[in-house]
Amino acid sequence: MNPIENLYDEIDTYKKDGSVRLVYDKIGQQVFILKRRDLHKRQLYLTLKKIQSRFLPEIYRLIEFDGYLYVVEESINGKTLAEIFEYEGNFSENLATKILLQVCECLKDLHRRKIVHRDLKPSNIMLTRDHQIKLI
Repeated sequence: MNPIENLYDEIDTYKKDGSVRLVYDKIGQQVFILKRRDLHKRQLYLTLKKIQSRFLPEIYRLIEFDGYLYVVEESINGKTLAEIFEYEGNFSENLATKILLQVCECLKDLHRRKIVHRDLKPSNIMLTRDHQIKLI
């Protein structure tokens, strides 16, 4: 029995390999991001699940199935910095400063827990409508 198919309906695929998908929770009737990760990242995601940070998507559930770890996390209503640069251009100096300060605060929180984000780039930083960053 596949718990992923039983619990979630796929809405969209964000990565061609299917490792990141937008899904609908059939029971909770909410939209989430579902990521397929290697099992060796279990401890990392258990630690991230415990972190309450306004700069990180909330992790709701971890499911081990078929040799993988499936991470169910908050779907962020916003755009990545890469999308904003591509379609809207540059930021004002004030907004750029606000974004950078939030990224630094988030990284400080992660480093305090001995977590290093190894893929920090504009496509992994989302900006909400109220100019709040989320590091993905």
